[in-house]
Amino acid sequence: MDKIRRRIYTLELDEVIEKDHWLGIHTSLEPYQLAFIINQNSRLRLSRSKKDILSEKKQGVFEFFEWVDPINDIVCNLLSNRFIFEKNKKKLNNNVLFKLPERNELYLIDEFKRVDLLFRSSNEKIIKSIKYLLIEEPMTSLVYSIPEEKIRNQLNLIFQ
Repeated sequence: MDKIRRRIYTLELDEVIEKDHWLGIHTSLEPYQLAFIINQNSRLRLSRSKKDILSEKKQGVFEFFEWVDPINDIVCNLLSNRFIFEKNKKKLNNNVLFKLPERNELYLIDEFKRVDLLFRSSNEKIIKSIKYLLIEEPMTSLVYSIPEEKIRNQLNLIFQ
């Protein structure tokens, strides 16, 4: 009788912890306008996600644009950090010179109140190319990298 030889194969998996790369963007452009500029000048195709981000108190909605490359496992997001809303007209103060509605601002991340938009990518090369693209854009006043440690704690609940 032939002896059946059994071989045991093992597969070693190295867990790769994905590091997100972030950009803070100061601009007067609306998020959809900046997404259009990025789409026109890069290989990204950011599109508005059906799942916008609601604030904790559900008083505001932060715009969320997304691009996914499943072949290379790359995800890019463009998030608005600011939402401006008007208070109800019933609560307006009648003792003012002009009858303008009172406006308040909500921030996705309070520590970055001056940042208008946030850009996130899992690919460092894309972050560098978008950073240089936006630096050259005349309507952006400031673009800079944000260390992941500074932003990770605030956004854990949003992307989980």
